[in-house]
Amino acid sequence: AFARNTTTSAAFFETLHAVLDEARRFEGVQVSPLLVFVHGVDGIEPGTYLVNPGELLSRVPAVPVSWPPEAYLISAGDVRAATAAAACHQAIAGDAAFVIAFLADMGAAFSEPPA
Repeated sequence: AFARNTTTSAAFFETLHAVLDEARRFEGVQVSPLLVFVHGVDGIEPGTYLVNPGELLSRVPAVPVSWPPEAYLISAGDVRAATAAAACHQAIAGDAAFVIAFLADMGAAFSEPPA
């Protein structure tokens, strides 16, 4: 296993904003919702957060948080094991200070024949 890492909230928000900024640079493409799994960020409660939720907000119970981007806490507490399991049981996902995952509707990709 890897060492359980921690980081500052400044480093966390710098990374989160960089991911959002990169996603926004594609004109005409809607920025995907993000799941953010926080394990060890100073000053931020561990748990799973939904960032840039769009229509997903109506589908999950969520508590707004006061982050610079629009964000909601959807599961409080230690989510290290669940995060590692969701990442094909890679220990690094559970040991990282935080993990950012994009959400996408893949329905069309699997329902339409290839061009």
